[in-house]
Amino acid sequence: MALTWIREGEWRKARAWLMLRPNDSKSIYNLKLIKDKQSALPPPVFAAGEYWRYAGRASWNVLSVKALPTPSRYQVNFQGHWFGLMGIYFGPNIGEFSATVTLENDKAIVALRESDDIHCDISLVFSSETIDASTDTFVDCGFGANVRADGHYLRVE
Repeated sequence: MALTWIREGEWRKARAWLMLRPNDSKSIYNLKLIKDKQSALPPPVFAAGEYWRYAGRASWNVLSVKALPTPSRYQVNFQGHWFGLMGIYFGPNIGEFSATVTLENDKAIVALRESDDIHCDISLVFSSETIDASTDTFVDCGFGANVRADGHYLRVE
């Protein structure tokens, strides 16, 4: 997949695929090929963009961040997957949320509430090329079995 994204000029998406095995000789070679092109990309000014974290079976968990008209307000959408043993036959477990957050000091909190069952806070820490997400509880956030928003996401758009 990385070579397809390289041919399409999608350097950040190619990097995401190559970073799955960063010590592999082919990944090292291809990362060197796109290093100059990646550094020539304009640096992101805002947090808005699309971020990926590998979910397995050639699928990605996606955090999509869109700026809202109000300063420091963003719409955050999450689509997550988890592939169990039979996931290839029956499909993955899935989970999603859509929330409006306020970004302060490159940090935001997604508060998921649903009746008395779900009380989940997801902390998002932004940098120019990544989002680090972590939940405040090991209990699920209302997603499918084993689907979690936690992890290190790479900017791809």
